[in-house]
Amino acid sequence: MTRSNLKPFISIDADSSVYDAILRLHDNNMRHLAVVDADSRDALYLLTNKRILHLIALLVSVCPIFDINK
Repeated sequence: MTRSNLKPFISIDADSSVYDAILRLHDNNMRHLAVVDADSRDALYLLTNKRILHLIALLVSVCPIFDINK
């Protein structure tokens, strides 16, 4: 791979919202996003679109406004 083919390293700070992470993933057509410490820039976590979908499913399952049994 030559230097001209390299893509920029795209990450998000640990204090950013899940919504910001979703936008960053979508806007850059990515499935994985590095979560980094704002000060040291050390990688803390690798966020994936699959983990976000699991989070949404969990939130929907415990939220009373989405109760389908009513």
